[in-house]
Amino acid sequence: MPIEVRENFRVLDQKAFGAIAFEVMDKAFQVHNKLGRFFDEEAYQQELAHVLEPRAVMEAAITAIHDEFSKTYFIDLLVDQGAIFELKTVSHLTDAHRAQLISYLLMTGGRHGKLINFRPERVEHEFVNTTLTHADRIIFDVDDSAWDAPIEQASEIRRCVEAFLRDWGTGLDLQLYVDALTHFLGGEDRVVREIEAVSEGRCISHKKVHCAGTEAFFKITALTDKLESFESHACRFLQHINLKHFLWINVTLRTVTMKTLSK
Repeated sequence: MPIEVRENFRVLDQKAFGAIAFEVMDKAFQVHNKLGRFFDEEAYQQELAHVLEPRAVMEAAITAIHDEFSKTYFIDLLVDQGAIFELKTVSHLTDAHRAQLISYLLMTGGRHGKLINFRPERVEHEFVNTTLTHADRIIFDVDDSAWDAPIEQASEIRRCVEAFLRDWGTGLDLQLYVDALTHFLGGEDRVVREIEAVSEGRCISHKKVHCAGTEAFFKITALTDKLESFESHACRFLQHINLKHFLWINVTLRTVTMKTLSK
């Protein structure tokens, strides 16, 4: 199986999840009133799990597997075997937090989850839902019309990316895809390098990039708009480093675009 969920997981409909979420939020408000808002995430996780036991499991593991590569994620709180809650202690919830929870839902096959933020004066909470299935996410087109295969490792990158996306599907955590590709290209020690950024002959900074061979680096994104702006800035970046090519992989639900930018 490409995704392994360690706990027995059941998919809940909206009504069932809503009933559990109502109970969990009641306990979350009690925990917030008791502890205040200045503890870290672990304190709220421990306390909320305690008041919900034995119904709550902390750090429920989800493992993505492809060939010999695997990466494990941990759900903050899994309640009644199917209700996923991610706990935060931040100034406000962001799209990154929503994307993280959606990724967990897609990996487990769940439909409904909830974010709970204990940092504000009043507990911030938000439902996150998806209707996408694994079958939906493995149906995508690959646009490699601007992909320069003769560049070292370009063909291998294309093959690897399509293979694990057909296995796991699109829409998951981008770092999963980056870590997998890094692994199949030889691992961090071989792939991740620190390069100089130069302006008018002066070194202005150092930056770590994921290299493909000796003359190119790669980046995986999930942009749905402002692609021209991204490409413009990427080209400017390329002019100030000593690598010749930028291998850009953009993953959206229905299309994986592979494009080579060169000096």
